[in-house]
Amino acid sequence: MEPLCTEELKGNADVVEFCNIPPYLNLLVAASYTLQEGPVPIRVGGLHVFSVERKDENHAAVRLQELQVIETSGVFDIKWRGSSSDLGLLPCLGQASADGSLRLYSLQEGSGVEKALLQERVNIAVSSSMCLSLDWCPMGAKDQIALSHSDGLISVVDVGQAKTGVILSAEVHEFETWTTSYDSWDPELLYSGADDSHFCAWDLRQGFDSPVFRNRKAHRMGICSIQSNPQVENALITGSYDENIRLWDKRMMQSPVMRFELGLGGGVWRLKWHPFDQGLILAACMHNGFAVIRADGHDMQVIESYNRHASLAYGADWYKGQWGESDDEAAHQASDYGGTMRSLVATCSFYDKALHVWEPATRACNKRK
Repeated sequence: MEPLCTEELKGNADVVEFCNIPPYLNLLVAASYTLQEGPVPIRVGGLHVFSVERKDENHAAVRLQELQVIETSGVFDIKWRGSSSDLGLLPCLGQASADGSLRLYSLQEGSGVEKALLQERVNIAVSSSMCLSLDWCPMGAKDQIALSHSDGLISVVDVGQAKTGVILSAEVHEFETWTTSYDSWDPELLYSGADDSHFCAWDLRQGFDSPVFRNRKAHRMGICSIQSNPQVENALITGSYDENIRLWDKRMMQSPVMRFELGLGGGVWRLKWHPFDQGLILAACMHNGFAVIRADGHDMQVIESYNRHASLAYGADWYKGQWGESDDEAAHQASDYGGTMRSLVATCSFYDKALHVWEPATRACNKRK
């Protein structure tokens, strides 16, 4: 499979995110992290803001128009604030930075859909250690962001007050906490995974003194990604350096059950559920490219691979609309569309600084009527 279009970033590409709020669904941000060697090493990065534009009426070709480049600290993770029923909500992008800061970007005043530009609004020094991942509190319940750190720390930052700041922080792992993420169905439940191979859950009402569970045995190496399924309440996936993706049933929250385990041939750095298809997963597999995975109640298997990148596969995301329709149509039909639909994916790889946009051959199934 060939990419629909490609771009080369200025730095080592490690994360890419499509915007999730209409009418800005075509807004795509790719970020980079580059270590500049020297007597005092410096970790620098950048945010590359693109508009994904259709070149023909069949959507068989697209082009990336670069709108903006923001120079910043080295970037380990970015995420858009979750969508909301509030029609006045504008996109906001969070950045987990190598200098230990959390940065928030919003659209500049007067930015239109065609020329959407980001402006830094918040820069919070969260920790002296590197911020490795972030996640927004789901469902608009609270304006809070959770971050994981290179010294085993997890922090929760309140960004909804006039004065933003850390409200919870604790060292919960022995080594790098590579990932933290909220449960899609419970804004008080936070997951973490680290280089100590521990998979944990935390009830934020109780703080970080005692986990809801701490699984030490299932993962043979560090845990890189944890994603709760936003469409299936009890489904959860984890990705690990041990090259496996695992699907969990969390109905017994104090001891979730691993339903399936699947080897992907490379460290599973990033996992993304499809925005409409409740069983379709996109995986960034480091030394083995990217994979599209189908998971259901009976099985989990790779149904498609993408190996056009020449370096470590780190960043991956789904287009949040119905590819082939306008953003307004996609937003309107998202809740009641049935049958199959086309998808669009953006991926990036590290040392070759490459950003690719491609269309999986797999048709997504939207079972929500």
